[in-house]
Parts: sequence; C-alpha cells; structure tokens
Amino acid sequence: MNCKPYRLLGVRIKDQLFQAFDSILNDWGLEWLPDNSNVKLVSLETLSEYRKTHTPLKSLKMINWLDDNWCCLVATSKLNQFGAILTELPQESASWSLSSEIISDAALQSLVELGRRLLSGNDIPYENIPFITTDKNYPQDADRLASGALIIKVLVDELTFSFIISPATIERYIKEETLEVQSKRIVNLNSFQEATKNQTIKASVYIGTAELKLEELVTICIGDVVTLDKKFNDCAQMKFEAEGYSCEGFIGLTNGSLGIQIARDTSEISK
Repeated sequence: MNCKPYRLLGVRIKDQLFQAFDSILNDWGLEWLPDNSNVKLVSLETLSEYRKTHTPLKSLKMINWLDDNWCCLVATSKLNQFGAILTELPQESASWSLSSEIISDAALQSLVELGRRLLSGNDIPYENIPFITTDKNYPQDADRLASGALIIKVLVDELTFSFIISPATIERYIKEETLEVQSKRIVNLNSFQEATKNQTIKASVYIGTAELKLEELVTICIGDVVTLDKKFNDCAQMKFEAEGYSCEGFIGLTNGSLGIQIARDTSEISK
C-alpha cells in the first residue's frame, strides 16, 4: 500500500471529512431507505487509534479502484435486519422467511453501493467509476500507526455498520476540500475588486499654513504674497476621506494641472 505519512487528524480536517461523508450518506439514504428510516455518521477516527482498543477487523467486501483507492465494508451479522428495514418487513419475518437470502443480498448490495459512493467522493459520479468488488481482506499495513486509513461508523436506525477507507482516498478528500477553500478565496477577491473598481474617494492636499496679524488681514489685497510655514522643497501632505489614510509628496505640474508625487506613506494604519 503506497501512501504518504499521514498527518494527525486535526479538528479542522476531521470536521471537513465529517461534512463530506455526511453529505454522501444523506444522498445514499434518500435513494435506499424508507421515509421513516434515518442514517447518520456517528464516528470517524484513524484506524490505528481504533485498533489500539479493538480486536482485528475482518472484511465482508473490499471495493477497489485505481492507485490504492479502496473502501472496505467491515464484516457484520446484521444483513438480515438491515434487509428488513429496506423491504419494510418485520424483522422476525425476515429471519425465517424463505426469501431471507434475497433480503440479505439486497442489504449487501445497498452497503456496497454506499462503499462505492464513499470511495468516489463528491467530485466524481460513482456510476462512472469501474469498481472491483472482492471478498479479500483490507491491506494489513493500513493498521500501522499513522498509515492514514480511517474507519467510520454509520448508524441506520439502530444498526451500526463500519467502513475502512484507504489513505489514498482520504488524501483525495483533503485535497478536494483545500481546492474548494482556495477557489472560494479567489471568488471573494474578484467580488471585492468588482465592488470597488467604480468607487471614488476624495483626497485633499495641504501645502502649508500661515499666521497673520489682524492689522495685516484688514489691509491684505490682490497681489500681496503670504509666506507659508513650508519651504519650497518640503513635502506637502495629502489626506484621504477614508479615516487614517494619508501620505506626503512633492507638488508639481502634470499635463497642465497641479499634481503631487507621492514620497512617503504617513497613514496611521501603516504605522
């Protein structure tokens, strides 16, 4: 079994996987289960941690795909009971009926299809993937510490079924979630650019101040020169309508109009 050393199953990744598997279970349940039955994911943990407190697991069916992608339906004695749920027969009838083998086969077919759905994930229609189903056991090195294999437990009404999912398949789920998050970030960025491209904001330039005596103010006339507190080669300050943003620069001419060449950022935010 070829796989990368598996990272610890952190809370964020565990939540992502839980949501992905839960969505697949709901879709499967809508197609297979009666209206009065429910399905839910009750647990998800690394196989190596599970094996520390449980006996070795046996496979009922192995569902194989390419490149070490596989899903194992763990052996169960509850096929008749599950078949009774699918056919809506009383469980007592399903256990002794001549058609009990048919009921068990239907239950097994349903669970194998769920395994196929878990193996394909949400990005590929499971019907389009060439699966191979065998009675072989899952690779034993999946039990080793940090192999990357997961075991999930699914509750259908009061019946519990377990699936082991290969490290390669789990890695695909994690990559799909990462790409989806990155895609959402790009979409949000584009939306921000679209929202701001036609927006305007007012900017004001202050070239200096002067202090005048009252007697000078009453005699001031056209042609008089008022001396400012700035030197010719000092920077002027430009302030923006958005609070906290400002800069300094040099006054000059550009295309026949006054302009300011930015020299430094003096925003409170940048500090």
